[in-house]
Amino acid sequence: METLFALGLGQGFTLSLLLFLKSSAKRNASWLIGIFILCVSAYISSPLLNTFFGEPRGSFLVDPLILLMGPSIYGYISSLSGNLSYKRLSFHAIPILLYLPCLIYFYQKVSANFSSPQSIQSVYNSSFAMALGLFKFLHLFLYIGLVFYALHKHQEKIKQYFSNLKGKDLVWIRYILFAILSLSILSFILYLLALQLPDQQGLITTINLVLLMAFLLVIAIYSFRQETIFDASFDWIRQMEQGQTGTLKSESLPKYEKSGLKNEEIERINKQLDDFIEAKGFLNPDLSLTSLSEQLGVPPHKLSELFGKHRKTSFYDLINFHRIEAVKSALRDPACSHLSVLGVAYDCGYNSKSTFNTAFKKFTGLNPSEYRKSSN
Repeated sequence: METLFALGLGQGFTLSLLLFLKSSAKRNASWLIGIFILCVSAYISSPLLNTFFGEPRGSFLVDPLILLMGPSIYGYISSLSGNLSYKRLSFHAIPILLYLPCLIYFYQKVSANFSSPQSIQSVYNSSFAMALGLFKFLHLFLYIGLVFYALHKHQEKIKQYFSNLKGKDLVWIRYILFAILSLSILSFILYLLALQLPDQQGLITTINLVLLMAFLLVIAIYSFRQETIFDASFDWIRQMEQGQTGTLKSESLPKYEKSGLKNEEIERINKQLDDFIEAKGFLNPDLSLTSLSEQLGVPPHKLSELFGKHRKTSFYDLINFHRIEAVKSALRDPACSHLSVLGVAYDCGYNSKSTFNTAFKKFTGLNPSEYRKSSN
């Protein structure tokens, strides 16, 4: 079993190192995913550390790391939307600083009673020990909720900038979050079970660590298959929101307060946008707010204001509405009957089947195949 834990530890440290190196090379925040993997790996290694340092020192050394797991994932999501700074990141270390004195006190109590099985069991089953355990689980569940919320905000934000969300909506993070949530609930149940069955505590802990190791292997393989984990394509969003591209700093002003599009500008930009749509510029699968801004000669923040304040829509919804209209027209056209639905979608600006199906369902209430049958 120790060999298995050693392999898990080596795997985790290797993957973390790769993430740190990639993050340094591309200057992004993927190192935070490395921190998460490193924490899980260290937690798994507690039996090995107990062998090396002596029980229970090894377990106590890695115990606080569970309080870094949630903040590391939350920090990664926040970094993609430009909402992360080292000052904000350090704020999330406060729970650890509060937890450490309590852990040191508990370690002293454990060490003083470790030679007596009956005494040590009473220490582990004490109200103080249970309070520490509950604190760690509540902290983790809180951050899972925060990450779900941050992910939702990110997915809404990118609709202001991109017409194609493939690889940018971080759906893979959502799947990982559900896995973390499921495993956390299972770990909490095992923790409660261990309190009720002290004689089986060693076995229950081993089961929990094996599950963590399997999770680490799956999450590592799955994460490295996602291009977004090393992607810097969100950097220009950060720059625009921080005022580095000559646009307004979004956090310093209420929405649209000082941009103040005049009626003449609204008419002119609307006319340019209508001409762009009539020319089927929306068929470009790589169309973004930046590229549209360059083509029309209109600053991105003015386009954002036009979409949000005057057209009551987002960049993503506007472009995809017209793409879906083009798809619907093609599906009704006998000349396109030889094309598959996916072929039509690719011709109309989509490069992902899942993205297309989601957009089609949103704007028509039907899936593409149902629409084609009904139109025929």
